[in-house]
Amino acid sequence: MALYTASSFKAELNDKGWRMTPQRETILHVFQNLPKGNHLSAEDLYTLLKNRGENISLSTITEL
Repeated sequence: MALYTASSFKAELNDKGWRMTPQRETILHVFQNLPKGNHLSAEDLYTLLKNRGENISLSTITEL
C-alpha cells in the first residue's frame, strides 16, 4: 500500500501528465485521514464529499 504525501501524489500525477487540482487534493486528504483498514468505493467517496458540500464529480473520483 502506497502512503502518499501531497508532494509524492503530485509527482505521480505529473508523471501521468495530470495536475494536482483542489479536488484531487481533497480526495487525498480523505484517504490520508481514513482509519486503517477502512475502504471506500468511488460511490462512497462521492457521497461523503457531497455530504460535506464539496463540488466534486463522480468522474473526477473514478479517473484516479
